[in-house]
Amino acid sequence: MTVTYSISVNKIFKGVTNKLLLSFLNKRVLLFLFFNLFFYSFFAFSQEGSLSLSLKGNYTTTSRYYPSTVIVTSYSFEEYFSIDNLWGYGIEARYNISDYIALGLSAECISGKIDYTHPTLRIPAKAGYDMFLFELNGYYYMPLSTESFKFYIGGGINIDYCNSYEELPTIKSQLVSAPLNTGIQVVSGVEYYFLRDFSVRLEMKFRDPIVENECQYTTSKISYNNRVYNISTKPFKSKVNIDGVVFDLSVAYRLF
Repeated sequence: MTVTYSISVNKIFKGVTNKLLLSFLNKRVLLFLFFNLFFYSFFAFSQEGSLSLSLKGNYTTTSRYYPSTVIVTSYSFEEYFSIDNLWGYGIEARYNISDYIALGLSAECISGKIDYTHPTLRIPAKAGYDMFLFELNGYYYMPLSTESFKFYIGGGINIDYCNSYEELPTIKSQLVSAPLNTGIQVVSGVEYYFLRDFSVRLEMKFRDPIVENECQYTTSKISYNNRVYNISTKPFKSKVNIDGVVFDLSVAYRLF
């Protein structure tokens, strides 16, 4: 019994010792990898990093607006208006960590509007939106790039805010609630340096932001063509979906 007990103690002691040793070695390895990664990142940022700012205009092929007046059953969004040929603008700060990797932070605004006839009141009506998109992207510059031409692909996440509205003669709805939406996007592009620190970028982007808002009319009556119409002041919902392909054209300046 004594021998068995001593062997068990030895096994336990060896097991604990081995675990402590492995734990110590693992920590050493992790610290070694961490500091190497830190110094490599520092070296990459300090030696190869560059920051650029760009102004851009964009064209989006199409979008969908689901107004409250055409909701069929239980807010099912079975009908919508297509709002096509959208123009927008934006700004981006892009940091090139190395020759192949870059990070970009951008803000954009896209507006859309459509005229239609109110289906129940039978009077002219309008619907529209102003969509604000904030994107964080990672870019990979392909090895086939040259000093003047840079080809890249990328993608990232976005946060969207939309100010949607519906409009009748003499009155426009007010925004009651506008929750933020999150999504993803993918992008491919080419950059051409026509001067040492100035470049032009052409991009094609795919994204699909969907935002649902709640609006409200602040008055219950309007007058149009010598006739008074009753308007509901209850909050109503609408939805905006910018599902078209985006083409960006931007001019960038490299600060350093």
